[in-house]
Amino acid sequence: GPGPLLRIHPPPSREGERQGSVLKGPGLLRAHAAGANRRAGDATAGAMGARDLVNRAHSGTGWQHSTVVTPATNEAVASTGGGYRILRLVYAVAPVLFGADKFFHLLVDWDKYLAPIIRRQLPVSGPTFMNVVGVIEIVAGILVALSPRIGGYVVAAWLWGIVINLLLIPGYFDVALRDLVISMGALALARSSSSQPRPTDSSSKTHAAPS
Repeated sequence: GPGPLLRIHPPPSREGERQGSVLKGPGLLRAHAAGANRRAGDATAGAMGARDLVNRAHSGTGWQHSTVVTPATNEAVASTGGGYRILRLVYAVAPVLFGADKFFHLLVDWDKYLAPIIRRQLPVSGPTFMNVVGVIEIVAGILVALSPRIGGYVVAAWLWGIVINLLLIPGYFDVALRDLVISMGALALARSSSSQPRPTDSSSKTHAAPS
């Protein structure tokens, strides 16, 4: 009898390939979306596990708080930490040294910086008044060391009073300008101290961990 017939199938057209790709497209998109969801879920679980480990490491008896510092806090500390410490040291030590020298006059004769018009209005002698000024300056320096936010404003206001006194003395305008510039540093110290990050600021978060 006749042999088997060979059937030759025509190759699929390009239009059919495009239709098949269109049909497969939504399935591929769903598969990629499912994979992305699984990866996001794994990342969330890892973050929760790390936070749990931190809380357990900081936990003690009862409930204990641990502060997590954010990058914003680190940036603030890095930008103001070094300059802030220098200002605090200078404005704590310098007033104490100048105040103590009001009693010894080793650096300069401080009595000549007292305006004559003010000297005539004093109920005490000029040297006695300068000793009182020295005590005030020592206290101001100690206040800067203990509370720079308050001490900075006190030193700035004190220097402004000295500037007014020097403007009343002919020939001391350069010294008045110098003290005015120095007072800006004390003001910067007070403002920087007010902006220093604290654990209760919005840039940090507090977590409670059980015992």
